[in-house]
Amino acid sequence: MGLQSTLPHKSTHAAGGTDALTPAAIGAATAAQGERADSSIPLTQKGEVNGVATLDAAGKIPATQIPDLAITDFLGAVADEAAMLAKTGGKGDWVTRADDGKVYVITDLPPSQSGSWTALSYPASPVLSVNSKTGAVVLSAADIGAATTAQGAKADTALQPGNSIRSISAAYTLQLSDASNTISASSALAITIPLNASVAFPIGAQVLLVKTTASTVSIAAEAGVTLNAAGAATQIASQYGMAVLLKVGTNSWILGGDII
Repeated sequence: MGLQSTLPHKSTHAAGGTDALTPAAIGAATAAQGERADSSIPLTQKGEVNGVATLDAAGKIPATQIPDLAITDFLGAVADEAAMLAKTGGKGDWVTRADDGKVYVITDLPPSQSGSWTALSYPASPVLSVNSKTGAVVLSAADIGAATTAQGAKADTALQPGNSIRSISAAYTLQLSDASNTISASSALAITIPLNASVAFPIGAQVLLVKTTASTVSIAAEAGVTLNAAGAATQIASQYGMAVLLKVGTNSWILGGDII
């Protein structure tokens, strides 16, 4: 009996027989169970430093296991502090406030207390307005006392006041550059006013005519141009006399001064 009790397994088989053992027969784990055990995380590493985070009853990582500012959300734009303190959030969540234009971040809990919020700092002397405008500022030419693009284009092509003197000694047809300048005639000749289609003087343009000779200096209008003068005069009267041509219409001029 003593021998049978120490060798119970052998005693149940005939001599020379075979025996197929299973893990369960010898109280061992299966190979698959062993692999799972090798890849499992020990309980001592759960929720611990250098370990892994756990989940709470709601299936979320407890706040105690989340680093500060690890997760942040924009909670929206709010009107003022009261609206900000009514927000629900965690550390790192942030809002923008309309009353002071600043960004506030939750740096402590609960967010219902003003001390739990920190306003982000800005560089010294931030720009608060441009030409008394705030928000998304779009300036117009009038806001900064500048000319509009259209006005600038007109200025680029406009005739500018001048003081140059053009000396002529033969028949001459006015040019656009003669506006606001002086033409000095030194011999007998005719000065012709061209059609607006050929030379587009602006209405109001003036040309000063000077006669330095005793010979006849006349002013003629090209076909289609009307020239009006007192007494239907068409000449500068005296040597060293002066006359002025003034454009008053598209193809209409007036001659005045020392004329006959």
